[in-house]
Amino acid sequence: MDTTQIRYSNFLFYCFCFWPFIFLSQNAQWGMRLLNAPENAVHAGLGDLAMVQWNTQIQSGAVHPALLRCEMSGKFAFNFASQTNASKQVGLFTAQRLKSGILGWGIRTSQTGSIPSINEWGQYLGTYKVSEYQLKVYYAKYFADSLFSIGLGKHVLWSQYESYRSLASSIEMGVMVHLKPETHLSLVLKNAAWYWYSDVSTGAMPFTSQLGISHKLSKAPFRLMLVYEGLEQFNRLTPSNTGSANITSIESTAMDSTDWQKFSVRSGKTLRKITNHLQLGTEMIFSERFQLFFSYRFRNAQEQKLERAFSLTGLNLGFTLQTKNFGFSYAYRNLSVPLSNHFFTCTWRLKSKYYK
Repeated sequence: MDTTQIRYSNFLFYCFCFWPFIFLSQNAQWGMRLLNAPENAVHAGLGDLAMVQWNTQIQSGAVHPALLRCEMSGKFAFNFASQTNASKQVGLFTAQRLKSGILGWGIRTSQTGSIPSINEWGQYLGTYKVSEYQLKVYYAKYFADSLFSIGLGKHVLWSQYESYRSLASSIEMGVMVHLKPETHLSLVLKNAAWYWYSDVSTGAMPFTSQLGISHKLSKAPFRLMLVYEGLEQFNRLTPSNTGSANITSIESTAMDSTDWQKFSVRSGKTLRKITNHLQLGTEMIFSERFQLFFSYRFRNAQEQKLERAFSLTGLNLGFTLQTKNFGFSYAYRNLSVPLSNHFFTCTWRLKSKYYK
């Protein structure tokens, strides 16, 4: 099959699916936590770099719909995450091959323990819990002799905070292009969402767009990955540099007003804005049964850094052990100086006549 054989009706269908992203792309920065929480250990260890990890592991298929592959049919992934001392996340994802494409579905929940409630006078009012639930369905289809794939995802989310309830939906779209056997390009539009019901006033959902590329070195066991996150908003400052931007500019001008100094200040600001969107990482593929991976997110490092403390904020790492029918993955995710997450994922293949 070549690209000229793509049906016109399919083209119109996927173009139609882009419209919600266009209208909702202005919404940002607030919403249900599960929309941006890692799906599993590999996703936690690689961060958004997992969007360009092209392999046959079912954990990859849970990241975005265009990563679904026929080899994932009949595989299951169970994930458990200890996000803080009081917050836990549990999820399950699987995929099944269809005649027209690949179908994936999963469920997740995030629960906190009992949180004490205290009013402004310091009086104890009891305890409450915060919980979220997510159901998602993915569908992917290949075109041009598997040169590229397009995937669509649908999420339904339910949130409970004390006596408040919220019900929301979101859609997701991914495109995976295989430039070479070891070079892959991916574009993801995610979290175009809306609320169906809410007891409280709601803000915008955390819409984002991502563009990434990965390349497996031919003579070394490394897969290099680069992702640019937030295509819809370039001028995005972090809390750590918003307050000091004017001070730095004033001091720099007072000390030296030469053209070189002005260029240095402007280029520094531009570089911080660019790195604020970037994520770098690599996957060390020793064999099909054992992989190490790590990633670094500049934005986390800039937001959570302390002036007089050393930290590895923004650095995530993990490993995967895989046998023919079973697998285990672990990831450590460093969110900030005092907080970190631990992710554990078990995978297995279910042998059945329904999975081919």
